[in-house]
Amino acid sequence: MIQGFWYDKGTEHRRDRRSGGRRSHHSLADGRPTESVREIDLMNEREETWKQIETLLREAKRQLDPSGEKQPIPQTAIGALTGTLEEFDEFLEHNELELAWDSLAAVAERSKASRAYWHRLARAAHLMELPEKESRAWMNAAPSVSSDQALAIARADAEKAYRDLLGYRVSVALEEDGWHIEYRLKNPTSVGGGPVYLIDATTGAILSKKYYQ
Repeated sequence: MIQGFWYDKGTEHRRDRRSGGRRSHHSLADGRPTESVREIDLMNEREETWKQIETLLREAKRQLDPSGEKQPIPQTAIGALTGTLEEFDEFLEHNELELAWDSLAAVAERSKASRAYWHRLARAAHLMELPEKESRAWMNAAPSVSSDQALAIARADAEKAYRDLLGYRVSVALEEDGWHIEYRLKNPTSVGGGPVYLIDATTGAILSKKYYQ
């Protein structure tokens, strides 16, 4: 299980969906808070981290294809949970961040979510210090199309438009939206430029291209 403070953002109690138990996060003695200045600073840092996690989870949900919810839901998707967007909303409302993550991951696996989606889940898992979930997310975010394959796709198209590519230097970078490939003139004094591509890292389709002459 994830560390306790991820389940509750400083509220007095947390609701445990599966056990129904409640736990107090802090107490007062003689009218004075038990937290030291250092503990208060730590709570402020955690509060900021919680906000970052929530933002990543909400951004991931917005990227999800709604058709994923129409897929059959396994009876044991996440143990006793079913893994739906409705569960995600409920868990997030009660600050159950790890369970909210689990719900999004289950929906994503049924709907074949994008790499950008899994990038956000990986970053959220990293902030929650959940290495197994982070690794799972990065594995799903891995491109199906390699850099060499993306370069070959771009070159095949570029040769049709430019024919001779010897005067160009090519660069390739993997971003959330796919492979970015750019042909630049080797001679800095030359006028013009080469083609620029965005290639889908999952299908290999050319998402966009621009020709500079």
